[in-house]
Amino acid sequence: MDRLTNYANNLLSEGIENLVSSLKGNRIQRTLLDGTIHVQTVGNSRKEIKFNVYTKMPEAELINSYHFLGTQVKVYYDNVVYIGTVIAEPAWTETVKGEIDERFLKSSLVVNVESEGII
Repeated sequence: MDRLTNYANNLLSEGIENLVSSLKGNRIQRTLLDGTIHVQTVGNSRKEIKFNVYTKMPEAELINSYHFLGTQVKVYYDNVVYIGTVIAEPAWTETVKGEIDERFLKSSLVVNVESEGII
C-alpha cells in the first residue's frame, strides 16, 4: 500500500501518486576548444524523489513541521520504502477526491532520499 508516514510509522497519507526519482549534484560541463565536451562532477550525487500527496489538515501541518525541523519521513511506493527529509516547502491546495467527494489538501513533495529498501 502506497503511503507516507513519519519515522515512527504514524500514517500521514495514503494518497501518493506520480512518484519520480532523480539524481542531484554538482556537475560542470564545458566545451573544449576542439569541440569535445568535458564533464566534471564535484562531490557525490544524491537521490531525490518528487510525488503528489493528498492528506487532511492535521497531517499537512505535521508535514510542514517535519520540513521545517528536518525530521525524517518514510515513503512507501511500489514495494519500495524511501527514508529521507522533505527539502522543499509544501505548497498546499484544496481539492476534492474520492467517491464521496471528500475534501483533501494536495501538495507536491520533494524528499532527499537518505536510504531505501525493498518491502
